[in-house]
Amino acid sequence: MSDGRCNRDVIGALLGGTAGAAIGSQVVKGDGQAVATLIGGVLGALIGHEIGENMDREDRACRGHTLELEKTGSSVRWMDAAGVQFVLTPTRDFVQSGAPCRDYNANVLTGGKSKKLKGTACRAGDGTWRMT
Repeated sequence: MSDGRCNRDVIGALLGGTAGAAIGSQVVKGDGQAVATLIGGVLGALIGHEIGENMDREDRACRGHTLELEKTGSSVRWMDAAGVQFVLTPTRDFVQSGAPCRDYNANVLTGGKSKKLKGTACRAGDGTWRMT
């Protein structure tokens, strides 16, 4: 994220790799567990890469990673598979009902038309960011 871009393929691969490694470590116990974790991680990364190439228009992973990791005032850009361009900028951090929250500005460019949005998202107990 530090370069101001969200690479959907990489995010998909990371999510898939993490899931695959977790599954691999649970399926095999004992001496083979490390190997199973590694194999599960590689297979999961490959599957996740495919998911990253075909993420839906909402691009929840990029949005969530931006809200989780990007500094306030810094923008992250990405384009979805349909050619819709997104720019998301966290603008304010605060706590609401014990949960970290962020206000943000978003700019969505599709079909040559730009739409500016403002919103708020809070981190849920499972680590995902929910729009409010």
